[in-house]
Amino acid sequence: MKYTIAKAGLAAGLLMIAQVGWAFPMLSVTSAQSDVEQTYQLGDTVSVDVWISGLDPASGVALGGFQLSLDFDGAVIDYQSTQFADTFAPLLPPIEGENVVDLIAVSLAPDLSDQPAAFELFTLQFLAANVGTSPLNFGSVLLSDAFGEELVSGTNSATLNVVAPTVKVPEPGSLALLMIGLAAFVIGRYRSRSSAASA
Repeated sequence: MKYTIAKAGLAAGLLMIAQVGWAFPMLSVTSAQSDVEQTYQLGDTVSVDVWISGLDPASGVALGGFQLSLDFDGAVIDYQSTQFADTFAPLLPPIEGENVVDLIAVSLAPDLSDQPAAFELFTLQFLAANVGTSPLNFGSVLLSDAFGEELVSGTNSATLNVVAPTVKVPEPGSLALLMIGLAAFVIGRYRSRSSAASA
């Protein structure tokens, strides 16, 4: 019950912030800063860029570190690796579970006052292992500023579709078409001569 009330209070607080027009950090899959849907073929390498936006370093809203998890369907996509942006270093190697990967990193920048308002945090690599649909959602998220204080944040999600490869039927080349037409012409002439000879 307490958890539900706290969750409702947090949601109301975020709604009030959004209505007043204050910016707060948002985590997104790709730089689109919204929910996205992407389609891949079976066997493809799936590269997912995770971005943060809504920072305001001039007013102290800069990212000093993060601890977060991303949930996915391990039966559809298979986690391979994580490549962190140059400005962040992992404190631990990514921790992979069956349907989740946990990441912890801190900023390497000595001064966060010139940090961009939006930038890529890391890239995840998956293998499109089976046909199906996998959500890619942020699970637990903890963002901190330069002083280790928690930043209130929001998240966007992604839907990753894996489809069977399309089988391409090769089209006949122009030479092959010419040969088929010539053969049809010769056969047609031969039949008309045969019919004229037998009449």
